[in-house]
Amino acid sequence: MQAALFTVRAAGGQRLFGAGFANESQRKEKGLKPLFRLIAVAALAVLSLGTLSATANHEDPAVEHDFADPAFEARWERLDRPVQEFGVDRTFWWGPGPYTDGMMEQYAESPGGERLVQYFDKSRMEIIDPSGDPSELWYVTNGLLVVEMITGNMQVGHNEFIQREPANVPVAGDPDNQFGPTYATLAQRLDDAPLGEGELVTGRIERDGTVTEEPELAEYGIGFGTYVPETNHTVAAPFWEIMTTTGTIYVGGELTNGAIFQNPFYAVGFPITEAYWSTATVAGVDQDVLLQCFERRCLTYTPGNELGWQVEAGNVGQHYYRWRYGDGGEPGPGPEPEPGTAQIYLVALGDNGENGQLIGCQDSLIPVEVEIEATDDPATRVERALNALFGVGENQDDLYNALYQSTLTVDSVTVEGDEVTVALSGDVLVGGTCDEPRVIEQIRATVLDAAGVGMATITVNGTPLDDIFGPGDDVSTADIYFVAIGDEGQNGIPIGVGDSLIPVPMEVEPATDPATMIQRALGLLLDYDSDTITDDEGRELFNALHNSDLQIVSVDVTDGLATVHLSGEIVVGGIGDEPRVIEQIRHTILGIEGIELANVFVDGVYLPGYFGEWDLTGGVLATFDVQGELFQLWTTNPDTIADILALEAGESEATIPNGPIHREPGEALHNYPWSWHLDPQQTEMAETAMEVCDGTPSQVENNLDEFVDNIGQYCPWNAELIHVEDLRPADGGEDGEMK
Repeated sequence: MQAALFTVRAAGGQRLFGAGFANESQRKEKGLKPLFRLIAVAALAVLSLGTLSATANHEDPAVEHDFADPAFEARWERLDRPVQEFGVDRTFWWGPGPYTDGMMEQYAESPGGERLVQYFDKSRMEIIDPSGDPSELWYVTNGLLVVEMITGNMQVGHNEFIQREPANVPVAGDPDNQFGPTYATLAQRLDDAPLGEGELVTGRIERDGTVTEEPELAEYGIGFGTYVPETNHTVAAPFWEIMTTTGTIYVGGELTNGAIFQNPFYAVGFPITEAYWSTATVAGVDQDVLLQCFERRCLTYTPGNELGWQVEAGNVGQHYYRWRYGDGGEPGPGPEPEPGTAQIYLVALGDNGENGQLIGCQDSLIPVEVEIEATDDPATRVERALNALFGVGENQDDLYNALYQSTLTVDSVTVEGDEVTVALSGDVLVGGTCDEPRVIEQIRATVLDAAGVGMATITVNGTPLDDIFGPGDDVSTADIYFVAIGDEGQNGIPIGVGDSLIPVPMEVEPATDPATMIQRALGLLLDYDSDTITDDEGRELFNALHNSDLQIVSVDVTDGLATVHLSGEIVVGGIGDEPRVIEQIRHTILGIEGIELANVFVDGVYLPGYFGEWDLTGGVLATFDVQGELFQLWTTNPDTIADILALEAGESEATIPNGPIHREPGEALHNYPWSWHLDPQQTEMAETAMEVCDGTPSQVENNLDEFVDNIGQYCPWNAELIHVEDLRPADGGEDGEMK
């Protein structure tokens, strides 16, 4: 029975152990060893100080919580039943039992917009898709709780978040520990350089996030475990050892020996900080504790603990539950702000993200509390917060206000569900280009904070906030690309048979939108009928398009993807001209600001396959955005095509392309510049997928052997379909006009 465990509680029911000593259950038959006698004495001393604040009834010592789903119990018993019931000496990975009952939480991709979750001391279990296979490892996931508490971005969907304040809760030690970092202060350390092989951990992190080198910490001998390129961090040796070790597990109703984790990163996620020593107060005693935070858990290593308990998992589940729900334990986004105050956002110039959110020009966005007229209406609250922001002078409390010269008025505010819509009017005046991102982020953050929602649509004089600063009227040139034959890439971009691609600036009529700029720049290239051009450095460059007759039919730009349709005839002087023609056109398009990927078609034929058999007919070319990076899926599978078209029409929730991954960019180099592609026949669209095959395109590129040879799949969870090019014949046959 859970109630029989050694658990010291205050009168209000609050547990009195922290990340460093959550292993009390094994003591029920072995007796209390010295450290735990000390914990008991210290805890009882705390009781004498008075009643702690009451928390939700899940902490009532008389209440045991049933597992909300058999799959939750199966995950728990594999690792923690041996510790709970059979005295195995190692940390709990979940806890002695469920910390709460099962509950439904908002999640956009789950049926009805809610998913089943259950909290444990160390984590949260969740089922996103209840129609999945419970035997699959990733049927039950455990949330990115640490990421959410550090960033303040509470996730309520694959791509949906509610902005909260980061958790000001100690990562390790007693709940009232005054030393070592909180989750909030770790935001400063996310980009620290990884520990190198042969280096020892000698940095001590303080509550304010500063790290100081203490050479004497090398005596502990803690160093390199493994480097994780996905997050550019190194797992410290004792943590990597326990993540990859074998031991006693409970499977199929009996104890056996096997890998603790079927996937090393399943329970903890990728590392998001380096490992640091900290001073942690455990039961009133200050001691050295090594800590490292991962996406899902924070791990600690305490040299003074007995073997088996030196590495422990922190109480992330407890910390997150209180951060999200407060002491009352009632579902909701957390305590509402005081009705007579609001937070506006100003700028710490050159702070480089040290004390707030990093924004352009190496600045930080800093919240500042101001008084407003009290209101319970979120729309009115947004209006009053914005008016307070617009009324601030150039500087306040050593912070800068990039809006001080502007004259803006709030025309309307509407709050519906998790989205706020704001219409502003007036003049936006800035002192330079660095003021542009400052203005945008100050307004956006102030609106989201005041509304208490996760999404905002903001316009200024009818123009979307992100578009109010166009490229400007001073844009009067574009780079048109020509070929330095035989240059071998020495002076430009290497292409084809030992050539280089060289940009030549040409005057164009300025335009604020990239589609128009593409039309004008590409028009200059296609109209240039000479076979040579001399650049500013006196080099004679070749034009492989001089005999061709091409016209621009259409140009579309969507989220960094340029889709260009041409018509006419390409005439080349030899096989060497083929890559020259392709790259002159492609790079002239890619040279336009804001363009990351170019799909070019000539009379319906995909340009990279124009000169060969790779014409990409009979399928669909779909472009996906994954956290700001683009990749393309070419598929000829009828079911997958139907799902993609349904997704484009807003009639499907299957957003994840999931399929076998192969080397090379694929037919007609359709996934260039990446050196991999997804299988055109076996890839499907899914609502959920194994997390192990998740990642950005660049992460796949940097870990291609792992994805191709070991994982075998690619399934980006955050994929967003941004464009579909249907290249199937209109008559359904193999030839004829495209759809």
